[in-house]
Amino acid sequence: MSGISLQSVHKYYGAFHAVKGINLEIEDGEFVVLLGPSGCGKTTTLRCVAGLEGVSQGRIDLGMKTVSTAELSIPPEKRDIGMVFQSYAIWPHMTVAENVAFGLRLKKLPARDIARRVTTALRRVGLEHLAGRGASQLSGGQQQRVALARAIVLEPKVLLFDEPLSNLDAKLRERMRFELRQLLQGLGITSLYVTHDQQEAMVVADRIVLMNEGRIEQIGSPHDIYYRPSTLFGAEFVGLANRLRGRLVASGSHSRARLANGEEIAAGPTSLPVGAEVELIVRPELVELSTNNPGGEHVFRGKVETSYFLGNIADLYFSVLGQQMRGQLSPPNRWESGQEIWVRIDPAHVLVFPVPAAASAVRAA
Repeated sequence: MSGISLQSVHKYYGAFHAVKGINLEIEDGEFVVLLGPSGCGKTTTLRCVAGLEGVSQGRIDLGMKTVSTAELSIPPEKRDIGMVFQSYAIWPHMTVAENVAFGLRLKKLPARDIARRVTTALRRVGLEHLAGRGASQLSGGQQQRVALARAIVLEPKVLLFDEPLSNLDAKLRERMRFELRQLLQGLGITSLYVTHDQQEAMVVADRIVLMNEGRIEQIGSPHDIYYRPSTLFGAEFVGLANRLRGRLVASGSHSRARLANGEEIAAGPTSLPVGAEVELIVRPELVELSTNNPGGEHVFRGKVETSYFLGNIADLYFSVLGQQMRGQLSPPNRWESGQEIWVRIDPAHVLVFPVPAAASAVRAA
């Protein structure tokens, strides 16, 4: 097996700076996801690792071997990698087994070894019983499994995935996430995976690399990326977020901010100075709602605007603190528009970030 190392990697397309100084160390056997919006540079980064794109500056190592610099680019077929893409690239005129065996035949391996490895790969992806079926007769999910089998049959040191589940319907995509995670945990192959789907990233990743505008915003476990975002972008891109703007009246481990309507809200820790304009982020599922005043601190009077029944939860929009907020509750009790409610916001769940202008000033400093 092999780790992956990206050291100050830049990629330019003419004057366009697509990837801006990426530094990333992926351990042997680790499953890392590049997550971010369209155009953030995640696929370009993956293609540089694959050797499908050269790097403009910096270096990429696979294991102990340097495969990319501005002056060097080892071709993809010599990098000992397997690739699975959004388009399955299955040859419709071949059987399932023939598709999986194609790369091994190019390597001119003995027929007995090819048969053994194809059988093993198909068993791992649950398609051994379809080895003789024509590829054109397969469903989308089965075709994606063939593409995966074709990658792992080569026994690569590294697997690269570019939005591999995006063409599947929602139900199948959800099932395939878990199947893919279980398979790769068993194989222990170092994997780099690109997606814009936050839930997909949460399910499959050991670590998530959150990207924005060609840069890394944050690297962490799925739990940390969700509950401990390091930037305002991360807090809003991953999951749902209520956003409140205010000005700090207390800082440190127990901060407070005064909102536009004059009310104050207690928040989590921040090193920003008193008087700083801030954005407060609260996850909808962490807002506590009740029809009776529970008393105590951090409770505010609100009013239901509208609610949506989503089966296991109610998605609720309500006015409080002079603006609209959102909550998600389970079980989904009946909520009426105009209904008075009480809203408790635990300070431990209120994240504090500088407003974008202040964030730019901090970076410039």
